[in-house]
Amino acid sequence: MSKTPSTDTAKHLIMPGDVRAIQVVSLVEELGALGRGISFTTLAEKTGVEIDVLPPILKAAEMLGLVGNEGGDLSLTEEGLQFQGSPMDKVSILKDKLASIEPFHTAVDLASKGSTTAREVAETLGEQGIQWHFNPDRNELAVRNLLIHWVIRAGLLSYDGKDGKFQIASSEMSQSGEGNPG
Repeated sequence: MSKTPSTDTAKHLIMPGDVRAIQVVSLVEELGALGRGISFTTLAEKTGVEIDVLPPILKAAEMLGLVGNEGGDLSLTEEGLQFQGSPMDKVSILKDKLASIEPFHTAVDLASKGSTTAREVAETLGEQGIQWHFNPDRNELAVRNLLIHWVIRAGLLSYDGKDGKFQIASSEMSQSGEGNPG
């Protein structure tokens, strides 16, 4: 059984392992269309998202600073409103936020020294007690999936599927639309 790491450690913000960028993009767009002060239950009803699937997506959106929750009323933050703009606005906001969240922070740090693999990222984080699954192979897969679904879209890293390596993305790649999150 997979366990998503906690996000309330003082030292690290940790992305839930089962959330993809497109889910957060969709949530932000739905909240933008529904307006301010939507309850969690109303959001689930209006979007058709399963009630047990929504909490980690909402947690990720809050961690990224896109959604605020005041007394159970959900609304977009200023950044959430900006996030509804152009694809480049989305890339810029994601790029800034993801660099401080695990496993992305560690992946970028390791890749800045040349290149890195999901295994290296998973092992480095495991040494700090951060993991998404107790089985090393499944944990590596969870890290790889998170990296592929988030940092490539945000233009932080590129990925060579042949050798399984992540490198710092060139600025031309992120400007060409390859980093388009939605």
